[in-house]
Amino acid sequence: MKRGLTIITFLFLIGCNSFEEFHPTGMVLFTGFSKPKLQNPTKNAKLESTAWTHIFQDEVQLTIINQQDGSELQLQFDPNDFRQPYEIDLPYGEYNYNTELVGGDFEDYLPFEVNGQFDVNNANNEIVLEGVSNYSVITFEAQLLDSVSITIGNLTKALPKTKDGKFYYQYIREGQNILIHVQEKFDGKIFSKSLDIDALKHYHFVLEVSTEGNLNIINIVLSEFDFEEEVLDTSIINNIVVDIEGNVYKVIKIGNQIWMGENLRSSTFCNGDKLEEIGMPTEEWFTGITIPASWSIDNDDTYDYPYGKLYNNAAAEDERNICPCDWEIPNDDDWNELISYLGGNEVAGHKLRSTKENYWREQNYFLATNESGFDALPTGYIIYSGHESYLANHPWYYFGSETMFYSSSQSESEYLIYNPLGRFTLNSEIWGYGRDNQYFISASSIRCIKKN
Repeated sequence: MKRGLTIITFLFLIGCNSFEEFHPTGMVLFTGFSKPKLQNPTKNAKLESTAWTHIFQDEVQLTIINQQDGSELQLQFDPNDFRQPYEIDLPYGEYNYNTELVGGDFEDYLPFEVNGQFDVNNANNEIVLEGVSNYSVITFEAQLLDSVSITIGNLTKALPKTKDGKFYYQYIREGQNILIHVQEKFDGKIFSKSLDIDALKHYHFVLEVSTEGNLNIINIVLSEFDFEEEVLDTSIINNIVVDIEGNVYKVIKIGNQIWMGENLRSSTFCNGDKLEEIGMPTEEWFTGITIPASWSIDNDDTYDYPYGKLYNNAAAEDERNICPCDWEIPNDDDWNELISYLGGNEVAGHKLRSTKENYWREQNYFLATNESGFDALPTGYIIYSGHESYLANHPWYYFGSETMFYSSSQSESEYLIYNPLGRFTLNSEIWGYGRDNQYFISASSIRCIKKN
């Protein structure tokens, strides 16, 4: 009897050893990324942390190390996108993780590191990555600037813009002493400023224009986002005009005329009365409406600079004057004088078009010289043919290849109801738009001229 028990026990042990050892695993979910926070460097800042949205590389490698056997795994993640968690299945145990993202003295993205430890002891394990950095960011509002560069030691770099074009920016490692070079777009003056960089700060600069008597004063200001703080440099500038909303425009002289060097983007009359903001265009807005209104291209006010707004006839012919005070919408004689001075319709067209890249379509870009400094951009216009279906399919016409400017001269056409004011069209050349045209050109650009 005892022997039989021994045999059974032996067979049972053999059977157990024939199975592989079981190692339970768990799903690790990296569900978020805590981004390094930047502080405002200004004294008595109203906001402790800046509202700046970091710019990262699109792909970062996370190394995961098993503490028991030293084995490593790599997981790629996008710091900009944690809409879905990043998953990896791991055996139960203890793990370390890290990233190594090395940067130079300055970068177009934020260099950061991630370090941490976690245990896998459940079927699902959620982890939020926490980024650390010793970089700061320096930003400049781009609207009134031609360029920004920085110098560190013997290296000088031109700063890129954010995707929306609103800011020049650069990430800079702590401990650097940099020299900033800011070129404003009016006189082309260059302001230079030395700055010591601390870690995790946001140094934000704006170009501010104010008027004192007959002088236009331009200041370089270190500020919080939305909160003005410290004036760093001041200069006097002459060739600008400031509208009632505080928008600043370059001023150019062509022959005996003084023009704005940019399209109007104000929504306020000279006397302070506001225009209507009508949103997306409708048929009612085109037919018989007498309310002065403006429209941002594609109903997106980020287009207002540099394209300017589009205005309906009621806004353009209103006696309250949508241009800055002491300025006005040019009449036919003003436009024809400009065209004649620049050499006629075709030659003038080349001299008026902007040479900035990625605005005019190819055929009109290569012949453009912008010799006049007029810097015309292809804003297109809104057209209505009298059919609602046309409005639905084609409200925004010829963007990228053509622009149309108001003339204050009244039309004498039988189609007065459609086009009560004159217009001048600029594409490959500039010419007066036919006022006997039955198409209702319902919204165009405004380029103001100085009153005599």
